[in-house]
Amino acid sequence: MVLALLLYCWLGSWGAASDAPSHKFYMTYGRMAVENNQAMYQVKFFTHDLEAALQARFQQPELRLAPTPHIDSLFTTYLNERVTLMLADSTVVPAALASSGEEGDMWWYLVQYEAPSPLEAFTLQNTLLLEVFEEQKNLVKVRHFPSEANRSLYFVAGAERYAISFP
Repeated sequence: MVLALLLYCWLGSWGAASDAPSHKFYMTYGRMAVENNQAMYQVKFFTHDLEAALQARFQQPELRLAPTPHIDSLFTTYLNERVTLMLADSTVVPAALASSGEEGDMWWYLVQYEAPSPLEAFTLQNTLLLEVFEEQKNLVKVRHFPSEANRSLYFVAGAERYAISFP
């Protein structure tokens, strides 16, 4: 089960990394795999966008992303404030960091959610970077196993929450 979730998050191309130091759009891209009571969510950011968000949130203007326990802890706190997986009974399932890495001018994180019961219906809220960039967009592709049902969710200001259910 966990292997299927990890493979789904890791497989597929993120696209070629750009050598350009800047970009003119603000977007995160994520993939979430859901099976039984677990969900694995991998999200990818432009490095300097995520640094700007963490610098502002934690009032650390010199903060730079790095594979350290300190940065991982700050990111996990930020993610749990900005991405909420809520069950039908209003229980919020916290994310736990599984892995992270750098890829060109991008930074990715893989987190795990473990609910007390199967994730057949839940609400997903995503406000990543919306506090920094008013034109921010967050795309999350969700796949349920074993049904292989897919959902594509597009989060922007004013459309920050979606109810999801699977057979």
